[in-house]
Amino acid sequence: MKRVFAHIGFSFAITLIVLNVFSIDAAFVILGVTGAAFAVSMIFDKLRKGASIPLCAASAFLACVLFLSVYYGTFIPQSKLDGKTANAEFYIIDFNENAESGRFYYTVKTISVDLDGAPQSFKTEFSSDERLSVDYYLLIKGELTFHLSAENGFDSYGDFGEGIFLSSKLNFYQITNETISSPNKYVLHIRDSIKAFIEREFDRDRDGLILALLIGDKTLLSGEVKNNFIVSGTSHIMAVSGLHLAVLSGSLYWLLKKMRTPKVPAVMISVISTCFYMALCGFSKSITRAGIMMLILLLGKLFDEKSDSLNSLGLAVFIICLNPFAVTDSGALLTVTAVLGLITVNKELVKLFKPKSKLAKSKLAKYTVSALLASVSVFITTLPVLYATFGYVSVIGVFLNIVMIPIAQFTMITAFLATAFQWLAPLLFVFKMFAGGGAGAMLFITEKCAQLPFALRNISTPAIGLAIAAALLLFGIVFIIGKKNLLKPCAAISLVLAVAILSVSAAMEYNSVFVREIGGYYTTAVVVYDRNNAVIIGVNDYQQYSTAKIIVKTNGLNVSMIIDTSSSDYSKRLTRELDVLNYVTDGDAQGINCSNIVKTSDFTVDLWQSLNVKYYHDGRNAHITFKVYNNVFRINGGKMFESGEGVINTRYLYEHDVLYTVNEYGISERRLNLWLK
Repeated sequence: MKRVFAHIGFSFAITLIVLNVFSIDAAFVILGVTGAAFAVSMIFDKLRKGASIPLCAASAFLACVLFLSVYYGTFIPQSKLDGKTANAEFYIIDFNENAESGRFYYTVKTISVDLDGAPQSFKTEFSSDERLSVDYYLLIKGELTFHLSAENGFDSYGDFGEGIFLSSKLNFYQITNETISSPNKYVLHIRDSIKAFIEREFDRDRDGLILALLIGDKTLLSGEVKNNFIVSGTSHIMAVSGLHLAVLSGSLYWLLKKMRTPKVPAVMISVISTCFYMALCGFSKSITRAGIMMLILLLGKLFDEKSDSLNSLGLAVFIICLNPFAVTDSGALLTVTAVLGLITVNKELVKLFKPKSKLAKSKLAKYTVSALLASVSVFITTLPVLYATFGYVSVIGVFLNIVMIPIAQFTMITAFLATAFQWLAPLLFVFKMFAGGGAGAMLFITEKCAQLPFALRNISTPAIGLAIAAALLLFGIVFIIGKKNLLKPCAAISLVLAVAILSVSAAMEYNSVFVREIGGYYTTAVVVYDRNNAVIIGVNDYQQYSTAKIIVKTNGLNVSMIIDTSSSDYSKRLTRELDVLNYVTDGDAQGINCSNIVKTSDFTVDLWQSLNVKYYHDGRNAHITFKVYNNVFRINGGKMFESGEGVINTRYLYEHDVLYTVNEYGISERRLNLWLK
């Protein structure tokens, strides 16, 4: 059969996504179902000869076995350390600084943990207000208090995918003179030297963007720049992937061929460079996927064979999924689905749009049409991930990528040359000027485009999720049975189903009220809104400010009230950028652009139908209660929990965003993750 690895890789990945969504009990059920499906498919001659169904069932069965093995063999033993304190020996294997919070984050590997029955060697991470004067791979003795990062992979913001199940608190430490031997130490020093060079030579924000383009390190980027790229639909440019490898490794191979280097040395030099670049980027999921595909492409040149792109992607996905929690990283999911769109959907779209006129056949027209079709293809296949992670899509990004990708490629190449020739002042000056200009252009374009009122559209409603699921199910069936002639009928049926689902849902949710919790560094902010109005509560950091602003703009809402729980500059900033009717604060009222400023520590108000708000500030913490239909939500001291009829659970919510849909039929809940931690 064709594309064996495509069947294996995608069956493996989809099964692992399902396993990470549901409880561990479901894993045993799925194990039994997939095992039975494989056995049945082997009994019937037609299914066995078709090979697709047995292969997919076997892959799903093996995915269950792998997931259960890692869950009980690695996750459960480490989870038993939750809440416990122990003396440990460890060494630093990675380090990052968060530009927004100013905190330093360390990933460490333990050698020993002084607790009976505790696992000895595992990765964990802790943060510090100050940078530790400790080199990579230097043995440290100290006391750590362990905490479980999350209950499941999707709640861990990619930590489970990195093999990190426990976060830690460093109580005290002592540096030793013992060094752990590892070649990765030298790679990390090279990465730090690149970062130091870029920080020294380029202005603020430009340095962060250039560093992200070169090695995927986004620690120098401000929250505002990250937000501009997200809103403009170009954030994928900052996640090192196929685009970056195609530019760097592809350019290197092209240069070697131009220098008349024999094929074998040219391929091997390119392979070694690709592996080094993957290490330099920390073997992130996106660069690993792209690196595997690039290695397959390069090695295929030795045999004069053109590898099948879909099969190569399937092989890459399978290798990545040997870590069963890798599928919970939304950045990797976006990368894989984007490449999938370029391989499959784009090919079909290109067939439909063949140039006929002389003007349409010009190089500029061909590039524009080709880039637009590629962008549309990526938009279609990444839509399910965007729905699950962001809850909104960038409309302008479909068109903006036509301009941004060439500028990003130009900036990457000149920044790389500036880094390589930093010892030669004349060349450094030229390449630095070009790289800085390219980065400046990208920052300017994304900033202006992010301010456009139509840049984003909301897709967070359950109906859109149901429509996406129906389309995925139909196309998944077509893929398994391998009938390409069914693609067009499948697309037509998907369109009809989507229209029907969205129409029924629009009628049912017409009077719904939405409650969006926005996790932050210190507190949880809340936006309550219906189809016309919004109330914004407790915005205290940039991510909360950005998300609240996006909700208002994408839904075309009027802001009835902002309740400032801690005299926040970000809450005040919203009044200068949105049309706000009322502003409630118990603190400083300077810098607020609002006609009705209410300075009080106690009030009750009915804002619109089905929404009542009570506010009280005790001098230290704000206490807010708001009632939506028969459901009561409370915010105490910046943390939110909910209670009342129809509520699924009662808990503190801080790790991720949650969207509640409340109406006369009850309440539903869905989690919204962000790919940027």
